[in-house]
Amino acid sequence: MAYLGDMSIGIQRSRTRMSSWRRYLPLFTRVAVCLPCLLSGCLSLRIQEPQFIGFRDLRVPSLGMRESRLTATLDYFNPNAFSLGLETLDLEVQLFDNRLGRANLSQPIRVPARDTFGIPVALDVDMRKVMSNALSLGFNKEWEIRLDGKAGFRKGGIRLQLPIRYAWHDCGHQY
Repeated sequence: MAYLGDMSIGIQRSRTRMSSWRRYLPLFTRVAVCLPCLLSGCLSLRIQEPQFIGFRDLRVPSLGMRESRLTATLDYFNPNAFSLGLETLDLEVQLFDNRLGRANLSQPIRVPARDTFGIPVALDVDMRKVMSNALSLGFNKEWEIRLDGKAGFRKGGIRLQLPIRYAWHDCGHQY
C-alpha cells in the first residue's frame, strides 16, 4: 500500500507541473508569434545613406602654425521616409589624397524625413600638411577633396553605423 501511495503522490506532482507549464503556454505562443514579426519589421528598416549637398558657414576660430580649427556646416539630404537621430559622426577630410584633418559632430541632431539638414562640425587641421600641399594648390588646376568616415544613427531603439563617402572635384578654379 505504501508503494501505491508514493506512486499516487508522484502522479499528482506531475499533474501540478503540467498545469504550471500550461499556465505559461499562452505567453509562450504570444512571444513565438510576435518575435518573428518584430524582427522582420526591424530587418525591413532599410536606411539609405544621406546625400551630401555642400557646406556653408566656413569659419576659422583659431589659426596656428601647427594646428588650426575650422568650423562649418555640412548640408545633407535625408532620402528616407522617416526621421533619424544623428548621434556620432567621425569624418576624415583629405585634400589631394593627403589627410587634412578629422571632423567630429559637436552635438547630436535630429534628421528630418525627406528633407535637407545641416551638421555643424569642427575640423582640426594639421597645418604642416596644408603647407606641404600649398605649392600644389597654386599650380594645380584640379582640386580633389574627400570626406570618408562613419555616422551613427538612431531610429527608435536601433543604432546603426553608416559609411559616409564623398569626393568633390573642381577642374577650373580661378583666383
